[in-house]
Amino acid sequence: MKSFLIGLGVGVAAGLLLAPASGEETRHRIAEGAHDLREQGQRKVAKVIRMGRREAGDAGRDAAQKAYDRAVEKVVGPDISQQSRQG
Repeated sequence: MKSFLIGLGVGVAAGLLLAPASGEETRHRIAEGAHDLREQGQRKVAKVIRMGRREAGDAGRDAAQKAYDRAVEKVVGPDISQQSRQG
């Protein structure tokens, strides 16, 4: 009888621990998980945007430098332009 009562106690404890959560608790967990996923997504999108801006800025600077170099060559000539870059 003692073994039966111990087994019953362990079974009840396991049942309480492993029982599915209430509907309210389940909805809360789902909402919490969705919120976490949303925040992760926002962080990743923000990171991609920052990287894109950085790359676009680099490309813009490069294009501006090339345009400036071409303009200088047209105004002062290619020989003088190359000398000013070297010295």
